[in-house]
Amino acid sequence: MTSERIHATMVRLGHAGVLLTGDSGAGKSDLAIRLIDRGGMLVADDQVILAAVGGVLYGDAVPGFAGRIEARGLGILDVPAAGRTRVTHHFALSNDPARMPVEEERHFCGVALPSRQIDARAASAPILVGMGIGMPPNAVL
Repeated sequence: MTSERIHATMVRLGHAGVLLTGDSGAGKSDLAIRLIDRGGMLVADDQVILAAVGGVLYGDAVPGFAGRIEARGLGILDVPAAGRTRVTHHFALSNDPARMPVEEERHFCGVALPSRQIDARAASAPILVGMGIGMPPNAVL
């Protein structure tokens, strides 16, 4: 088993585990809150423990921080937590994502994930994340 702790936020959408990475202040927690509002569940906020087991990548919260998410202006909020979840997709938060991106992948703990850039500040960001993992635009996650 290979593991690492990274600066990221993770949400479970249906059966998909979505890893959100970006600089501090990029909007990881805000986007996660909007995904939770659409039916997603928080796996971890700010720090994600990743572990590869048999070529499958899993993410989980740091012990003692499950179900806790930072909301600017409100502080730390308690929300239901999904617990350990298979990571299936990666979204890198960017202020200027490519209009016509090239398919990319990113490796975590030696496991390749499909990776896309997204602007977390865009009103459509939660919808685009859902579409990026194969859900229809009106899907309740």
